[in-house]
Amino acid sequence: MINYLPNLLAALAFLIGGWLIAKLVRNIAVRLAGGLNQLLENISPTGALSTVRISNKIAGLIGTAAFWLVFFVFITAASDAAELTVFSNWLENIVAYLPYLLGGGFLIFFGYLFSIAVRDVVTTTLSSLC
Repeated sequence: MINYLPNLLAALAFLIGGWLIAKLVRNIAVRLAGGLNQLLENISPTGALSTVRISNKIAGLIGTAAFWLVFFVFITAASDAAELTVFSNWLENIVAYLPYLLGGGFLIFFGYLFSIAVRDVVTTTLSSLC
């Protein structure tokens, strides 16, 4: 048991450090969501993009998702430090998939914003022709 104590302390250090870093990332993500609202307001004060805003609930949800994504990585590191190999391997497979999931989410979100901008340009162009 005494030989395993450094592994447990390292795992605990990963969990505490990960929790602190995840809280910081959550706060940054919520502020970035507010900044995105400000950016959208500056880019398109009128038109279709003026109605696209991230509510406080959605910003909080984005922050919570960011918290758990970061903390999940640290849980994986803690399980590896504690030499829980089967659990650690399973978590590593899940963590390896997360960039694809995030990339797909960003692609869908920015595709949605782009489609609204194109719709606004087409509507404005067609209304000026008539």
